[in-house]
Amino acid sequence: MCVILLLTLFGGSTRIINATAKVKSIEITTLPEQCTYNVGDGYSTKGMVVVAKMSDGTKETIDNSKITSFSGVELTEGRAFTQVGWKSVELRYGGAKTTYGIAVFEPL
Repeated sequence: MCVILLLTLFGGSTRIINATAKVKSIEITTLPEQCTYNVGDGYSTKGMVVVAKMSDGTKETIDNSKITSFSGVELTEGRAFTQVGWKSVELRYGGAKTTYGIAVFEPL
């Protein structure tokens, strides 16, 4: 069964949404404002834009609060970094994953 929804956007335009579309992949289109941190700084996704490519060919911008971030442990907004080094951050949403890198330094 296929479920189709009609969505009327502000300004009067109507868009058809396939409610059964699945996430095929996610892509970071804009990196977060902060990709370098000091030990003790809190993780932030501020400014990051992630787009989901859907199985029906559409693309959707994902609210950052719905994305799960990992770098060995789950990273939540404000979680302080405790070790220096280059970190690979894995983003997960709807079964899809992508990564980006950050650096953590000793404070001066």
